[in-house]
Amino acid sequence: MRILLVEDNCIVQNVTLRMLNRLGHMCQTVSTGEAACAATVATKFQLILMDLDLPGIGGLEAAQFIRKRQSPQNPLWVIALTGWPCRSTEPYLGREINDHLTKPMRLEMLHQALERAEAYLGAAVAAAS
Repeated sequence: MRILLVEDNCIVQNVTLRMLNRLGHMCQTVSTGEAACAATVATKFQLILMDLDLPGIGGLEAAQFIRKRQSPQNPLWVIALTGWPCRSTEPYLGREINDHLTKPMRLEMLHQALERAEAYLGAAVAAAS
């Protein structure tokens, strides 16, 4: 699975990277919404872990930009990473955002979110075949 981690806090970024590695995943990292938008032009990611509180273009705006350019042949799952309670992202669930994790997150929470993403992506690929 091609994963992009968008997180401006270097400590959270490093901890999340270690958790992903522990779960057997590698990913590309960027620290701004602008860099996330640029990265998705060069690479077709399947999963984006997106901090919503980013400097410059925020995570939600970056997700909206990325979704507008998304090809139906390349399914994408976006997980919001925030320090906010889940209900803050509810209006965006199913449109820009598919899932939500509250920071600080536990390994098991990340693992469950990745399983949901893999299930969706597997179904989307099967439906396109």
